[in-house]
Amino acid sequence: MEKKVNLKKIRSRMKGLLALGLAIFIALGVMPSMPVHAALSYYQYHFVRFEDKAGLYFETHNNSGGIIYEWRKAPSFNGNYYIDTDLNLTKEGEKDYLHYAAKDEMQNTVTLKFGEPQTEGRNAIIFGYVGPACDVNLILDGNLKMDSPIVDQSYHENTYAYVGGTIIQETGEYDLTLITDNEPWILDVVTVSKVNSIAFNKSKLNFKKGDSAQLLTIAPKLNLNRFDWESTDPNVATVDETGKVTPVNDGTATITATMKTNANIKASCTVTVGEQQGNSEDTNESENKKDPEPTINPTVEPAKSSEAASVNEEKAEQLNPKQKGTTLSKPKASKNKISLSWKKQTAKGIKGYEIQYSTDKGFKKDVTNTVTIKKAKTTKTTIKKLKSKTKYYVRIRTFSKKNGEKVYSKWSKIKSVKVK
Repeated sequence: MEKKVNLKKIRSRMKGLLALGLAIFIALGVMPSMPVHAALSYYQYHFVRFEDKAGLYFETHNNSGGIIYEWRKAPSFNGNYYIDTDLNLTKEGEKDYLHYAAKDEMQNTVTLKFGEPQTEGRNAIIFGYVGPACDVNLILDGNLKMDSPIVDQSYHENTYAYVGGTIIQETGEYDLTLITDNEPWILDVVTVSKVNSIAFNKSKLNFKKGDSAQLLTIAPKLNLNRFDWESTDPNVATVDETGKVTPVNDGTATITATMKTNANIKASCTVTVGEQQGNSEDTNESENKKDPEPTINPTVEPAKSSEAASVNEEKAEQLNPKQKGTTLSKPKASKNKISLSWKKQTAKGIKGYEIQYSTDKGFKKDVTNTVTIKKAKTTKTTIKKLKSKTKYYVRIRTFSKKNGEKVYSKWSKIKSVKVK
């Protein structure tokens, strides 16, 4: 039984990918001073998840070859040479990495900065997890960029370590937000230089005097430190640096968030306070449907080298993390087939479902198959001609359509079943 990953193999596969770190830390100004290594040839961040814990690290040497992901038996993980069970760096880990952000900081958005890579190597965001109950995907500028692992380390049944990655094509600033509402977790990354408009989650707020404050959020998800917040009449309503709007007196005011580096990028919300008004979530939601969507300049990527192609082989998909998904029931196995059923999704706009089944928990492309269910009212199907005595992993998501293109929800929690 192979209990330890072949590190040389991992290093060779990860060499051109591990690059995101030091430039980000140094360029970020918010981090404490850190050593600069002349040997650093590219910038790389590493996201690590273990159960409900998470951490973000910056690689300082460009020579670790993915060792931070060298976990032992996942279900009984007790830390290793580089990180402990609380995902803190050990003394040895501190020689190759710097702790960049904790889970709660990422949930509130952190900024990554990438300089120009030198000599060999590529700037990249590497992300991974340990344990069969964990999962994480990365979305860059609204597109799922990596949904299969670069390295899938499987020590024995039900113990896994996973390493995926996304190459960063352009230098500059990227805002990263960790979304943990559902499985899989999402790393939502936005290229700041490509943002040319923003939008609030609500275009109007109605209060009675004395009502509790409400929070305005910005899309795409950006670091709130990028904005100046202003109320046209603080005697009617105030706003703080987090977007929390508090009613003060009867009247009307406009709340505006303006990007500090580009005054043309802004969003506004009309606030009305008065006895005749009331907090109406339905009203706000219906009004919000008319709001313009935030826009990000599309990326035109150069022809990929074979190394880059290993990270982004498939055409980017349109993924909407807020779109209603569905859940799989426990699969039922029989001779060379499995029967699947799921919860019917009745949300407006849902056209059908996409199911993936694979012999690999990381859903590697070469061992993964996709089934499309074209009717939203369908709630069961049978997958046939499967390998006997083989374990399969299954997941499902919904899809809608926008301008003729499919838009997908997040994947459901993975289910496993062994075919008879």
